[in-house]
Amino acid sequence: MYVMPKWFARFIVTLCLVICLLTGPTAVAYTAGSAADSTADRAVDQTVAQAVDGAVDRAVGYLLSKQLPDGSIGGELYARHPAVAGLVGLALLA
Repeated sequence: MYVMPKWFARFIVTLCLVICLLTGPTAVAYTAGSAADSTADRAVDQTVAQAVDGAVDRAVGYLLSKQLPDGSIGGELYARHPAVAGLVGLALLA
């Protein structure tokens, strides 16, 4: 029976988190001067945006820390695998 390595499971979770955070409701831009936006809503939006930015920065740092000296991404089982490098590349472009 195949058991997925812990680092790869963390990588997939991090990748999914980054994609969800970048495409979720916080990615919607508000129109300037809208009457529906209150000061409290803007404060919450800024707090959420800062939290998202922090999470994305940590996720990018994690992905880059898994890069091997030859530029490939992976570990023991998936070292130098083009699919893993492609997924990481897409996550970094997002």
